[in-house]
Amino acid sequence: MRKPFSIVLISVLFLISPAGILVFNAALSLVPLIGYGSIITRLPIQDLFILMLYPLCALSIWMVRKWGWWILIISAVLMMLYNVAALFFNPFASALLVLIMNGALFSVALLFFRRHLIAPYFHPRLRWWEQDQRYEIDIYLKFLPMDRNVIISDISRGGCYVFVDFLIEVGSVLPVLIVCGSFHITLNARIMRIARETDQYYGYGLMFLKTDEVQKIGLDNLIGKLKEVSSFDGEEGESDEKRTSRRFVLSYDLALEQGDQSRPVKLSDISKNGCAVFADMTLETGSRCRLHFLVEQISHSVNSAVIWKRKSGDSYLYGLQFSGLNRDDKISLGKLIKSVRKLGGKKRELHKDDYYRLCEEEAEDTPYRFISKLKKSI
Repeated sequence: MRKPFSIVLISVLFLISPAGILVFNAALSLVPLIGYGSIITRLPIQDLFILMLYPLCALSIWMVRKWGWWILIISAVLMMLYNVAALFFNPFASALLVLIMNGALFSVALLFFRRHLIAPYFHPRLRWWEQDQRYEIDIYLKFLPMDRNVIISDISRGGCYVFVDFLIEVGSVLPVLIVCGSFHITLNARIMRIARETDQYYGYGLMFLKTDEVQKIGLDNLIGKLKEVSSFDGEEGESDEKRTSRRFVLSYDLALEQGDQSRPVKLSDISKNGCAVFADMTLETGSRCRLHFLVEQISHSVNSAVIWKRKSGDSYLYGLQFSGLNRDDKISLGKLIKSVRKLGGKKRELHKDDYYRLCEEEAEDTPYRFISKLKKSI
């Protein structure tokens, strides 16, 4: 979550450069650094102006904003022009020193025309150190013979309820893999009942068959964590089903709604201002929708906007940004994030290759495009 080291280093160097320049010139001119007749009292107004550009550049680099990038480039050009002018009008100016200083300034300016450094200045979503910390969570059940992930609604020590978009015969016994954050449990389950949930989804009641000691410990640990985050759905079950153990919500009853269509979705990661979900519905970037979730037996619905989408197998991975959150929504989202963390959700880290890929995608909207075309023409 920290800024790139290159940005921090260059900012510090620009910030201390005026002091270094004054010390160097004081030693070169054999005059004191401070006090009567010091180098500071001998500086003309134009030199003071140039020295003030260095801390301004340091601030511009550090802030990582579009205006900062332009200030850096313009300031570097002004400094280089001033050094060249000094070479012609100041008989004591050193051509070698001017060449070294202009070479350093040109190198820094050229560095900020590279994709991975220029992109964050023009695209806020690439400034990962400013983003809210996101927590990744895997919550799903997989029928191992079919190698297909399905959405878990709730779970107990004896079984679970899942949403599936394909038919399985009642009475079938299948090996399943249950994944919830850091918990991975493989066991056998029998399809006990089926219910039509929506036009597309079926609901299946699964009963876990005899478990060995390792599976039992895994289920107990998972149930213990679910109990700890208070995600139970009540003591009483559905009227047509006798439950021998308490059931706990595992998917937070996540659903995405737009217009007249609503689909259960799977959470990929979440922060206090947005989340990423897997869904089989088709939404366009920029479209508005509502995300429904359940926390401590209270149903919540928050406005969301699709800010990006990515194809993922048969479904899409959508990036949602929350909007219009009231105090209760913010508190509930905080509890939801806390639940994700307790269930083994990990902080999402942006891999360097992913960052470079994003920079490549966003480069067209930056001055890098001009440099790229210039290089090709040359």
